[in-house]
Amino acid sequence: MYTESTEMYLQAIYRLTEKSPQVSIGAIARTMGFSLSTVSEKVKRLSGEGLLRHEWREQVALTAQGRTAALRTLRKRRLTESFLYWFARYVHRWLKSTRGVKSWFPSCIPPIPIS
Repeated sequence: MYTESTEMYLQAIYRLTEKSPQVSIGAIARTMGFSLSTVSEKVKRLSGEGLLRHEWREQVALTAQGRTAALRTLRKRRLTESFLYWFARYVHRWLKSTRGVKSWFPSCIPPIPIS
């Protein structure tokens, strides 16, 4: 289990490495809105934990362990979002059917097809 901060970095780096296999510390800093020194320190720490490959003045890449952790984190986030979405729809329908409450669920959100 990783800290929330580590998970945020892994998610950001994973999304950036979908376009190219390696990314710069500057690109990570811009994506996350942090300073270069803050990102550099975290990258150094994550490299020490074996989640990233990074040499001084080189670009950053995910290791196999880092990629697995990033994918697990993204999956967990998507499952949580899906649960909250379906739960909100369930509560909305229940309130509407039992109390005649006007619709408060945003109509701009399309229903998710069940497959």
